[in-house]
Amino acid sequence: MRSAPQSTGRKGGLAVSDGFASLISGVGTSADKNIANRYGFDTRFLDSHTDCEAAYRTSWVVRKAHDLPPFDMTRKWRNWQADAEQIQKIEDEERRLGLRAKTRLALFYARLYGGGALILGAADDPTLPMRPETVAQGGLQFIHAVSRWQISYTEIDRNPLSTTFGQPKMWQLTGEGVSIDIHPSRVIPFIGQPTVGMQSATDQFWGDPLMVSIWDAVTNADLVQAGIAALVQEAKTDTLKVPNFMSQVGTAEYEARFLRRVELANLSKSVMRTRLIDKDEEWDTQQVNFAGLPDVERQKLQLVAAACDIPVTRFLGEAPKGLNATGQGDEDNYNAMIAAKQENEARPTLAPLDEVLIRSALGERPEEIHYAWAPLADAEPKEAAEIEKLEAETIDLYQKTGLIPIEALAKSAQNRMVESGRFPGLEVGLAEADDGLDIPALEGGPDPANEQDPSALTQPPAGQRQAANDAAPRTLYVSRKLLNADEFIRWAKGQGFTTTQKAEDMHVTVCFSRAPVDWMEMGTDWSGDEKGWLRVPAGGPRLIERLGEGGKAVVLAFVNESLTWRHERFINAGASWDWPAYQPHVTITWDAGDLDLSKVEPYTGPLVFGPEIFAEVKEDWAKSISEA
Repeated sequence: MRSAPQSTGRKGGLAVSDGFASLISGVGTSADKNIANRYGFDTRFLDSHTDCEAAYRTSWVVRKAHDLPPFDMTRKWRNWQADAEQIQKIEDEERRLGLRAKTRLALFYARLYGGGALILGAADDPTLPMRPETVAQGGLQFIHAVSRWQISYTEIDRNPLSTTFGQPKMWQLTGEGVSIDIHPSRVIPFIGQPTVGMQSATDQFWGDPLMVSIWDAVTNADLVQAGIAALVQEAKTDTLKVPNFMSQVGTAEYEARFLRRVELANLSKSVMRTRLIDKDEEWDTQQVNFAGLPDVERQKLQLVAAACDIPVTRFLGEAPKGLNATGQGDEDNYNAMIAAKQENEARPTLAPLDEVLIRSALGERPEEIHYAWAPLADAEPKEAAEIEKLEAETIDLYQKTGLIPIEALAKSAQNRMVESGRFPGLEVGLAEADDGLDIPALEGGPDPANEQDPSALTQPPAGQRQAANDAAPRTLYVSRKLLNADEFIRWAKGQGFTTTQKAEDMHVTVCFSRAPVDWMEMGTDWSGDEKGWLRVPAGGPRLIERLGEGGKAVVLAFVNESLTWRHERFINAGASWDWPAYQPHVTITWDAGDLDLSKVEPYTGPLVFGPEIFAEVKEDWAKSISEA
């Protein structure tokens, strides 16, 4: 700690200074004691690992300073963004290799020793470059975490035009009496605290141990704790003043009688709560005042926490103190620091390893696969529920606007729910729901057993297409055929319906406009997938109702925002609707007989509808109804 350099000159016979100096006060002059202060650099933590290890193994303060950030950086780990099957394979590979725990260990080594590394093991020659594009599935055999004292290097690449400038040219690992050369592409180094200035020849690559910068803070904290502990043993001191004590204490007989005397005095106090002493004796009790010592101890620990960039509540594991104190600000700042370390330090360091990891897990490297660090803070149940509600409303909004295809939006929402961990068994349930669908149309097109022309499910008849090309206003009937009608009919028969509509006639009506409209003004529905199919997920509100004149039609009513939104789009474009409200439904039968509908269990499986079919309204449509 030095004052600014000074230069003096003469002006009017007086000495002047352009530094921070005062001839009157002596600040910045030779009379200032601080002018001789210098910072000393302790190299013992660089020359040997024994001091670091001794401090870590004997001081809980040092242990926490080194354990917390590496632990928190890997505590929640990573969320891979890929297909569910690919994610499972990558996560299985990470578990097989123990990557998460070994990354934490390498980060810990970097913090304690100034450097650590992950060594990638494969079946080929370790002295040759590991080229990620040549790694086959399962090609990454092991990952080892080592400290800077377990691995060394030969020389540093000093060619400024080289892509490996400043990096070791070859690594050496010693173990079991042998020394193995390892190519740099197989070593993932983690560097400790950044260094400045010229480093020694043996320390040109690694960083500084954390102990270099926090040594004073942790030793002061430990000394205060040890001092307070020593004071506890001296918390109460009794002083007995005995006449002629020093002249008589030299004999063994007097010494024995004196000790017996003190023992009887203490015994009398414990029995009668009164200490009995001779008239000429004096017995004083002095007690140590501990007021203020806890504050001193806490202040020293706060300095350690500040030196380590860790909130004191996290460092000491205690609740925040003070009126209305929550510690949320400290926690948010700490999480922001950890997230920055993850993104700016861990991600680029792990990038070469991930290229090998993905190929070892999948056998290939799809470009779209990436990951995001998992959120560090766990939301409260109420807060998490509110977030999920907002996300659900956002997804619903996107579905209504049609900005994102419904299938892609559904997969994103499902993945989000699975990753949140708040819906146990959801992933398995979704897989079982997909596996359990008996919908041939989903796999390879329309049901081949259906006698209807398959092309009718993907495009309107020729006459309707010709009408669509004519912009003249006309009546409009828009429907979507039910592609999994066979499954739907099996449910209906199982519920006691003797007859149902034929599979090819089952549909959902979206628009029935007797008022002529311009078909070109009706727009296009963006809620379907690339084939135009609309899938209504299983579950949700389902009712069995009677509709139509006399309640002849028995329908399955359901809810779907995409159909409702599309119907409103038709109405806003000028289409008419003969009923008070729009309710998506599929007609089951026109002749339910004496079946008690109150005992019918509504169909809860998925409903898969084909693309929209435009046609003109047929006033005699009821004549074409036939059931099987």
